[in-house]
Amino acid sequence: MLLQLLTACDATDTADPTEVRLADGCTPGTPAVDPLVERSALSVTSAEPGQPFMELVEVDLVDDVAWAVGQGGLLVAGLDDAGTLTERHRDPGMGRHHRVELAGDAVALAHRDAGLELRAQADPGTTGATRTGPGAEGMAAVGDRLYVADRTRGLVVYRVGTADALEEIGVVAGAAATWELAAAGGVLYGADNSLGLVAWDLADADAPVYLGALGAPGGALDVDFEAGVVYVARGAAGVDVYDADDPTAPTLATTLDVGGSAVSVAASAGWLWAADHESVQVWRTEDPPAPTPFAHQRTRQFALAVDADGPNAVVGDWGYLEAWSVDSGGVGPALDLDVDALRAAAGEATLTLTNRGAGPLELRGAEAFGAEVWATSAALDPGEWGTVSVRWSGAAPSELCLATNDPDLPTLTLPIGAAPTPPVGEPAPDFTLPVLDGGTVRLSEQLGHPVVLAYFATW
Repeated sequence: MLLQLLTACDATDTADPTEVRLADGCTPGTPAVDPLVERSALSVTSAEPGQPFMELVEVDLVDDVAWAVGQGGLLVAGLDDAGTLTERHRDPGMGRHHRVELAGDAVALAHRDAGLELRAQADPGTTGATRTGPGAEGMAAVGDRLYVADRTRGLVVYRVGTADALEEIGVVAGAAATWELAAAGGVLYGADNSLGLVAWDLADADAPVYLGALGAPGGALDVDFEAGVVYVARGAAGVDVYDADDPTAPTLATTLDVGGSAVSVAASAGWLWAADHESVQVWRTEDPPAPTPFAHQRTRQFALAVDADGPNAVVGDWGYLEAWSVDSGGVGPALDLDVDALRAAAGEATLTLTNRGAGPLELRGAEAFGAEVWATSAALDPGEWGTVSVRWSGAAPSELCLATNDPDLPTLTLPIGAAPTPPVGEPAPDFTLPVLDGGTVRLSEQLGHPVVLAYFATW
């Protein structure tokens, strides 16, 4: 969830004439139909003796079997018609895997530091052919060919016979930071973290021709293809949607806002799914280049991967493997917030709401002791956003309770507190940090020089 410092105003200001005051009270009434339901969840963090602790970063759903990888190795789980996940196999493998791809009767596992290994689908606990060395990342299988994006070498082409037969055919230079691959229509698409959407022509399956970067640069983390459309998860930029009538020269049709950071996409049978660290989102793709919002829901932990079979999907949610389904007959709103706490300043606190569902979102009432609650609108259409402002003249209220028709959030309570950091444009508080080669650095010592603070993690 993104946190932001909220703009302050004088509580004596007259409300914007376009605003409406929400009714007092926090009683939601009858909620709308929930179109997105979690059917089961399999915890992979509380491992049994001999089973590795896992943190999932990639998942592949094929024929009601979920193949999931991450810190802790490989997890295989069955998915029955009721949506129940049942663990079938788990092992540490090389300690961590970053990508998984089914190729013929084999399962390919990529570890960007250790290499590539094959397992038999029928016996995933036994390691077959391997290739050691750093670089292996995104993968895609076409027939008996396995394409591997290698950060150190380029696009590597393998022939896969059985899990014991892995033959390298050749290497094609090109993109060097390709996180994932997807093949369709004689073209291999790549999500490249530096170049964006890249592609190779597969007219000769053994000697792909690199076509270069085809879209907006940077940030691409995942790619999928369906019905003449390429979908690219591009982090904070959202999901790019490309019309690929000409598969070798797709054109950007639209970019879907996800609110968070899109890290994984899956398109299947008229549905588009995305994981954005915090939630799973779904769009209808009946008009392929123009997906329409359908559903959205926050997940338990850290949604990093999704794969789908039409209206059903599995989500790698860090310490959980989850099964989700959409009800195509259900139409409901999906409330998404930009904050998890309201920051009070000068008698006001404001939050932004977005409706990421297919039905109207109704704001049915609000309660904040000693304050008035105003909104830009009491109803938000699908895809629409608006603001809710709490205003007071005396002591600040401690919390806001908001009533809606969202089936998952019929009542929402958010704390209200003082802004913990100065507003944009004000001096930053001084601080001191240690440096890697010894000593310290102090912010005030950098006065007059640009300062960039970078926060990151690696998986």
